[in-house]
Amino acid sequence: MQFRLILTALLCFTAWMNLVQAAAVFVNNCRCVHWSKTQVPYTQIKEYTIQKEGQCPNNAVVFQTVQGKTICKDPNSNWAKHVIQKLEAKTTSSPEKRRHSKRSTLGSTPLLSTKLCGAITKSRKSKKERK
Repeated sequence: MQFRLILTALLCFTAWMNLVQAAAVFVNNCRCVHWSKTQVPYTQIKEYTIQKEGQCPNNAVVFQTVQGKTICKDPNSNWAKHVIQKLEAKTTSSPEKRRHSKRSTLGSTPLLSTKLCGAITKSRKSKKERK
């Protein structure tokens, strides 16, 4: 009887440890755990990713600057909305975007792609990449 009690306790402890470890892995894969107060001109932003709440502790917009820095912002903040709007306007008005829109989309990689934590990434090419 005592053996069964020890075995049950050991199995419960092992299951609990596996759950704790699995939960920590999901949070570690989240790029933004806290929001930043940093604001830069939208011309300095190379791309952005929308991090969805679920496996991650919060919703966030993850901006990548041309210098390679990451800025995490509240998706409801005025600055984040403004920058996303400006980046979208640049993406849809670029000649390269219009040229690709006439081609078949079968077998091509879309502008949107899924990343960690259910995130969506949109990027725009820098001036050097467009030339």
